[in-house]
Amino acid sequence: MKFIYNICIVAFMSLLFVGCETDTQVDIGPRGLGVAATIEKVDAAFFDEGDKENTFVKFTVGLPEGASGVAGAKLQISLNGQSERVDVGDYTTFPADITVKLSDVADALGIGLADIKGGDVVNIEVLTEVNNEFYRSNTAINPLVACAYDPTNLVGDYDVSSSSWGSAGVVTFTQVDGEPYKFEVFGLAAMDGLNEDQGPLIFEVNPLDYSVIAPKATLATSAWGYDNFSYQSSAPGSLNTCSSTFMMSFTITVDQGSFGTYSDYVFVKK
Repeated sequence: MKFIYNICIVAFMSLLFVGCETDTQVDIGPRGLGVAATIEKVDAAFFDEGDKENTFVKFTVGLPEGASGVAGAKLQISLNGQSERVDVGDYTTFPADITVKLSDVADALGIGLADIKGGDVVNIEVLTEVNNEFYRSNTAINPLVACAYDPTNLVGDYDVSSSSWGSAGVVTFTQVDGEPYKFEVFGLAAMDGLNEDQGPLIFEVNPLDYSVIAPKATLATSAWGYDNFSYQSSAPGSLNTCSSTFMMSFTITVDQGSFGTYSDYVFVKK
């Protein structure tokens, strides 16, 4: 592992990580201007890989209280974060209840349903129109094309890596008794050469969208001269049910302060 000898002895603030578009070859529309829409009431948050013809996601697009000057909004869709975005739908009344079928996604992108595989991610962004200009915000949902959920597929050993924390190794998942969406994770502290005498860390899977959180858990009493080495998810992670892969972001702390936040943890089932 990459040992960290200097630690910031400060109270850390929760950070919201959002994606930024950097591809200047793509006309993405102005950012940081206009009125940002909101996505609410997500009733269906992933596509069912086993029923591609009929599966859909459903949500509501609204505007902030007091917003004015918005003539309308449109959706843009892409697949797996690709730069090619396609317009789908125009909306002039808010809140707007929106249903997007996977078949609509395929038609808009000019591909067949067979070309969309389990484990793919559909990116749906909302742009608002003000003064005949469309403005992009970070208002988006990214529904997974999900395989059937089976907790027995998620127990066992995982290869884990984080290049930003500088560590890699193997951890073990066990299911919490009677809790099909909760898993105990053993080995993250041991992976860094520590005596993992506490824990485990608990992964909690949200059945609505397969997002994942990990409440704060102390994993080792002592770490490089510091006390109570702990992990906590800093933002919801994700579970790919097709590949049994978790993507997580963790804040790593001790009693004396925080080592920081590391958003590139990948857990891949062996």
